[in-house]
Amino acid sequence: MITLTKRQKEIIKYMLGLNDFVSINKISERLDVSERTVRYDLDTIEEYLKLLKCSMLRKPRFGILLGCDEDKREKLLHSIMDFNSRVFSPQEREFLIIIYILSKESTMTIEKLSALLNVSKNTIIADLAYVDKKLKVYNLNLNKKTY
Repeated sequence: MITLTKRQKEIIKYMLGLNDFVSINKISERLDVSERTVRYDLDTIEEYLKLLKCSMLRKPRFGILLGCDEDKREKLLHSIMDFNSRVFSPQEREFLIIIYILSKESTMTIEKLSALLNVSKNTIIADLAYVDKKLKVYNLNLNKKTY
């Protein structure tokens, strides 16, 4: 599975809005990053596009262009704007953590929560302190185990 960064998703969104080649220089200026960074991002994007049966056309002195029909372009847009790519506020994360914990029949790990909410384990640990306080209002306790 290939996970795209926010910047890589921005590059795809930008390219989806174009019907002609765009230079790497133009993308780097738009995102305020180096051309080398854009090239690295494009390598990852190209691998991601292969999963969707799309391609990226690279032409020296012209730039790059998405090689996808309209159906695949729409699928690509939906794939980069899914639930997992959203950045949640601390309050939204706390709410989702409570839902995940209450709906699971087995143990929910910090690693799993981190992956589900697309944040670091340290962020989850900090969020759990607030979640624990909120649950205590309802006489519920988090059962924390360390391994």
